Amino acid sequence: MTYNIFAVRAPEDEDGRLYPVIGGESSWVDLESTDGATQALEVRAVVVQEWMRGAPTTKPVVRLMDGISDVLITDARLVVNCRVWNKGGRAWGIGLGATAALIENRVHKISEARKRRGKMCLGHVRYEWIQNVGYKPRGGFGSVPQLRLVLRDGTAGGAPRSLYLDVGFSKSVDTPALGRAIMQRAARYWLAQGESRLTTKAGVDEATIDQLKTLAAGGTQKPPEKHSGFLIEWFPVSFAASQTNTFVEKLADTDAQQNL
Repeated sequence: MTYNIFAVRAPEDEDGRLYPVIGGESSWVDLESTDGATQALEVRAVVVQEWMRGAPTTKPVVRLMDGISDVLITDARLVVNCRVWNKGGRAWGIGLGATAALIENRVHKISEARKRRGKMCLGHVRYEWIQNVGYKPRGGFGSVPQLRLVLRDGTAGGAPRSLYLDVGFSKSVDTPALGRAIMQRAARYWLAQGESRLTTKAGVDEATIDQLKTLAAGGTQKPPEKHSGFLIEWFPVSFAASQTNTFVEKLADTDAQQNL
């Protein structure tokens, strides 16, 4: 399966590595243990483009220009819900203070809530996949502030393939600040895996960890570069997007190899 950031998800889809899982009663997306603090925003347009090495330009893969979509920025990823696919009109609140036992007892009801939502068009970019973050503030009349996330596709064979997720917000959103906040969250997410595990098991060197610490503290590595109207900031390390290139999979695999 080639990764395109978005997919139409059914209630029975349980593998959330490449694409999000539909939420139960409390959220439109199934929140993961590493999602932590979240920031919800509405967006006006979402475009995914691909670039194949050697190609003269990018090619649109997904274009959602009409209607409002939901963006959830978490401590581990950026998630998008395209509302046009969301057939459910209400939230089924279980409450954030639910205990593990209560959640376990309500697994069946959460499954039913997913069914009520029906199919949804969902996508996410995990922070371990981000190569760079771009932002474009609102310019003249008719323009909108935009955010861009760039990543490598690890599911496509043949020529290397990059994906560009462009998100257009309402004019009140400060996309430079939002882009820097995502860089900071992503750096903290990498560091949260543990420095020794990153160096010995994920192949991250000490110089890169120092760069991550600078970003995690709200600093910058160097002035942003300008590309296609965006100001681009490069993240110091990334994995190509795939089912196995997530921290859970990658670190678990190396732990297993060490125990052989």
